[in-house]
Amino acid sequence: MNGHHRVLLVEDQGALRSTLERALRFHGYDVVPVAGAWQGQDVLVREQIDILLTDVALGGDQDGFALAGWARERRPGLPVVLMSGMDMLSPPASGFSDKGMRLLAKPFAVAALMAALGELLEVVAA
Repeated sequence: MNGHHRVLLVEDQGALRSTLERALRFHGYDVVPVAGAWQGQDVLVREQIDILLTDVALGGDQDGFALAGWARERRPGLPVVLMSGMDMLSPPASGFSDKGMRLLAKPFAVAALMAALGELLEVVAA
């Protein structure tokens, strides 16, 4: 089932990006890995992406929240999983009432990531 879904993975830490890419591919996802928000925007403009998986704290002048907002303005309903190692008790309100977005606290188990992706893809399919 997951082989039909294309994930845009935006993570600025190379080792973590590689680890997540391998885990996603192992679970049958097609993965487009990039290091930053601007590269992510370029991919979202050029390619078909089914779900956005992005770190919140990205190097540069755009964070994962901004990238998610930009992506959903252009692709309403695009499922988004935001990953953060920061204390996110109060994430920005925009979008988090939307059932198509999830916040995943780092560190997390691969099973938690797969569950979040699966839940969001079910929401979109419904």
